[in-house]
Amino acid sequence: MTSYPRFRKFLFTVMVILLIISSATWMILRSDMFWAWAGRKIVAAAQGQMQGELTVQEIKGNPFTGYFFNDIVLTSPQGEVLRARSLEIRLSFTSLLRLQPVIGRLALYKPRLTLEQDQQGQWNVNQILRPSAGPPAPVSLPFRALSFSQILIQDGDLTLIQAGDRQHYQDLDVDLAFHLRHPLKPEQIVAVERAKLAVTTPWGRYRLASRLTLSPELLKLPVLVVESQGRSLLNLAGQVALVEQAGESQLAGEIGPLPDALIKQFWAPWPEGWEPTGKLRLHGTPARLKLSLGGRIHQAAYDLSGWLSQEAEKQSYDLTSERGWSGLAAAAIRLAA
Repeated sequence: MTSYPRFRKFLFTVMVILLIISSATWMILRSDMFWAWAGRKIVAAAQGQMQGELTVQEIKGNPFTGYFFNDIVLTSPQGEVLRARSLEIRLSFTSLLRLQPVIGRLALYKPRLTLEQDQQGQWNVNQILRPSAGPPAPVSLPFRALSFSQILIQDGDLTLIQAGDRQHYQDLDVDLAFHLRHPLKPEQIVAVERAKLAVTTPWGRYRLASRLTLSPELLKLPVLVVESQGRSLLNLAGQVALVEQAGESQLAGEIGPLPDALIKQFWAPWPEGWEPTGKLRLHGTPARLKLSLGGRIHQAAYDLSGWLSQEAEKQSYDLTSERGWSGLAAAAIRLAA
């Protein structure tokens, strides 16, 4: 009879100890001081894998209420690649216990990215990491799923330098949410619930909005819209089969009117006021796809169709005009003149 009270006392003591340990662990996990120390270890570990240099002036907060790496500078041996005011990370603690991590927020504020290509065609970002001594080891994750509720880039700036030519893209804003099922496995599925991008380019400001699901067999595209100055430039919806077993591709959409300033970036002689419009349709199987495109360029109408075939590991393309090039011949003569 005396052993039963002793057992209850022992059990109560164990429960108290476990409660104290759990409370202490939770306090440590929410401690800014602990995560400032851990953040420095993370930065040092990343630095050890680089030929360039990574500096972070301040680390504060914790991953559950907001983990901030402030005043970030990343350089390659050739110079500065990235400068950002802050990187914010937020995690869901309970999702880690379920082995289905949810990254509540991954945000980069005021990033300034410089991409430069040298005369050998190598980009500066390719020279940041140290060369691997051997083939890369396969990467696997012990997660059934991985979710990013919000990936943000706010007030970004990109400078692109190629062959001495410099292009500047500014006011870059990105808002992205996606979900990975079976991450980094052959059967991986990517479900993009929200994708929004806006950027000011040398030829105007453009916006993109989309949703999609990508599996090894099929790309589903409920919507893809590209806009500029309040008008639609591209609107697509449908699905694309990536293997024969997935059935047929069915993709349809509208193009334009495309602004002259955009086309002139690729072909300077393009005349003013010739903003092309059109409707396109893609259907078929991966082995044989048909593309139909029809619309207007200035006062001329066009109607084209083509087949993309893949047989015996060879690709072929056949382009035909089903109903002619009404007005395009005369337009081409005027353009040549």
